[in-house]
Amino acid sequence: MEMKVFSETVPIVRVKGEIDCYVAPKLESLLEKVIDLPKKKNLIFDFSELNYIDSSGIEVLFSSCHKLAKRGGRTGIVVTDKNVLRILELVGILSRKDLFVVDDTIAKVEEGLA
Repeated sequence: MEMKVFSETVPIVRVKGEIDCYVAPKLESLLEKVIDLPKKKNLIFDFSELNYIDSSGIEVLFSSCHKLAKRGGRTGIVVTDKNVLRILELVGILSRKDLFVVDDTIAKVEEGLA
């Protein structure tokens, strides 16, 4: 697992590998700092190199999404792995277009958040 934050116009949190019950608390701690950045209302998760996410990772996604939504923000997710995409679909993330923008490239997600 590798996590990096790129703070451009919209902060991008890149996670590689897996998000499971061991990684989720570290990701949540990192997100608390990123979400509190001044004047940043949107956030992008770059999951283009993620191959697994469990319920603890989904919980972190929804938690950060709700924090951003309270400020009028939205959450972008870049995902390319079909299994990860299927999990996001099953938990309802793909149907919540009011809260999430999901696509296969950062550029497309940024466009959807604009």
